[in-house]
Amino acid sequence: MRALLDANLWISYLLTRDDKSSLRQVVQACLAGKIELIVPDQLIAELRAATSHRRLAKRIHQDELTLLLHQIGQVAQIPPPIDAELQQYSRDSKDDYLVAYGLMLEADYLVAGDRDLLVLQQVENLRIVTPAAFYRILMDQGFEIL
Repeated sequence: MRALLDANLWISYLLTRDDKSSLRQVVQACLAGKIELIVPDQLIAELRAATSHRRLAKRIHQDELTLLLHQIGQVAQIPPPIDAELQQYSRDSKDDYLVAYGLMLEADYLVAGDRDLLVLQQVENLRIVTPAAFYRILMDQGFEIL
């Protein structure tokens, strides 16, 4: 199973301390290598930029972000940049790169909390789901998470 996780989920992961939450369990399954994780450089740049803003920088320590990025680098496929102009998929063009990578790399799921992505539900074979829905999918398929 191949998946992309939207940047806001990684940020929420860094902010959430409840290990029983579906979000944390999904991210931990990805970091454990149980899911083929796709993380474009553009998503990493988005994470760095978002966590450098004062409001988040107060809540997410740089060492936590560094550790997460190291863990991602250990398990994720980091694809080359897309040089072509992106097709518009979402109401927010800043999210189109996620759909484009998902399609290009034949991902099964794009896991997001962003309504501009979730409203799409599916683009070709790429299903766009919430962390809770993805957690249920993993459970239904017999993945052991914790």
